[in-house]
Amino acid sequence: MSEIVRISGIALLGAVGSVILKEKHKGAALACAAVTVLTLLLFSFENSLSGAASQIIEVCRQSDFYEYAKVLFRALGIAYIAGLTASLCREAGEEIIGGAVEAFAKCELIALSIPLIGDLMVLAKELINK
Repeated sequence: MSEIVRISGIALLGAVGSVILKEKHKGAALACAAVTVLTLLLFSFENSLSGAASQIIEVCRQSDFYEYAKVLFRALGIAYIAGLTASLCREAGEEIIGGAVEAFAKCELIALSIPLIGDLMVLAKELINK
C-alpha cells in the first residue's frame, strides 16, 4: 500500500510541475514529465518488478522454456521502451519521430522473433511427420 502512495505522490508532483512549467516553457515541461516517468520506472523496478522478474527467471531456468522466456522479456522491454519514447515524442509535437520509433520497434520485434518462428516450423514438421 505504501508503494502506491509513493508512486502516486511522485506522479502528482511531476504532473503539477509539468502543468506549471507548460505555461512558461514547454520544453522544460516535457523534461519534467520525462524525469517523472523515468523516476517512476526506476522506483517501480527497484521495489516490485525486480523480485518478480528474478522469480520468473529462476522458474524458467529450471524448465525447458528459458530461451523463450529471454525472448519474451526482451520483447516486453522493447515494446515498453518504444511506447514510452513514442508517447514522449508525440507530447513534444514530433509525430513523425514517434512513428519512426514505433516502426523501428516493430522491426526489432520481428527480428527478435525469427528464431522462435524457426523453432515452431521444426516442431510443426516433426508433428506432421509422426
